[in-house]
Amino acid sequence: MTQTANTNSFLSFRDYNGAGGQPRFSFDKLSGPFRTNTGIASRWQMQLGARYIFNN
Repeated sequence: MTQTANTNSFLSFRDYNGAGGQPRFSFDKLSGPFRTNTGIASRWQMQLGARYIFNN
């Protein structure tokens, strides 16, 4: 399994109430910025083959 990001930005804009009117941002760690990818592409794969040649 792999972890992929839910969004392109981990920060969200809050307001302009910071020191001197600076913007403030928040990081919501409760919802989690990642999701677990359980698709077949997230696993290692192997392919085996066999060949038999018939001689005349």
